Amino acid sequence: MSGAVENWADPVFNRADRGAFHRRYVALASLSPAGDGICRAAMEDEPHRFEVTIQHDGERVIGISANSPRIPWTTCGAAEEVLPRFIGERIAPGSGDDIRPAPFCTHMYYVARLAIAQAGRSVSSGEMLRQYDLRIRDRIFGVTRGEIYRNGALALALDVSDRTIVAPAQFVGADFKKRLDWGDARPDADALEAAMLLRTGIMVANSLTPALASYRRGWPMDTTPRDKASMEGACYTYSGARLDLGRPVYSWTDMADRREDLLTDFPGMRRFADLSADSQSGR
Repeated sequence: MSGAVENWADPVFNRADRGAFHRRYVALASLSPAGDGICRAAMEDEPHRFEVTIQHDGERVIGISANSPRIPWTTCGAAEEVLPRFIGERIAPGSGDDIRPAPFCTHMYYVARLAIAQAGRSVSSGEMLRQYDLRIRDRIFGVTRGEIYRNGALALALDVSDRTIVAPAQFVGADFKKRLDWGDARPDADALEAAMLLRTGIMVANSLTPALASYRRGWPMDTTPRDKASMEGACYTYSGARLDLGRPVYSWTDMADRREDLLTDFPGMRRFADLSADSQSGR
């Protein structure tokens, strides 16, 4: 995927009429020549591309590494140093749920969680490949709709006004940034995984608002002490001295009408249109 948007110089660049923010995850499990389990997972959207590879012994994570081809801040790639905290975790959906994301790069964290879950599925059920496609509509008067598709089929949709979920009825009034309360429902691991990835996708889609245009143009972060206090500890880059050291990286690409260009070179990736057609036909 390539091709930077042409009008970053416009200080009031506005995505309100450009359609949607797209994000794609792919996770592919396999075996190494030595017989150890491997799972590669990747995520790409407009400002990010992160890849995580885990090794496992059939039960637990025994090795983990990352690659960060596109990052929003100069300090993000070094967050790989935190990933060994996952070593020893069981390979299973939901594994790592008790590990707080704040010390990690947020995006690297969720890619790692997906890799660990997919490794578990490959062992327990033989499912070797999974793909998620997210579509977050551009906000109009603060309102957006986020959708996440698992292997081409809609897994979850949330309508959000500012931070408040307004649909579906099950979650009305909830803050989308907080873990969803499923009430008396008994969501399976797939539903919980989709919700986790969709919530963070909606959050990241906010980065396309005009208020953050200066970040996209590559200007240094212009924040007041109060702003910094609110961001401190939110992720790897927003922690300690890195909050002052990090500088934006000019790596944004406008994908409003080009969702099929995401992760095109990653093993196992399929066009969303093909996955959706297969899902509708029952294949």
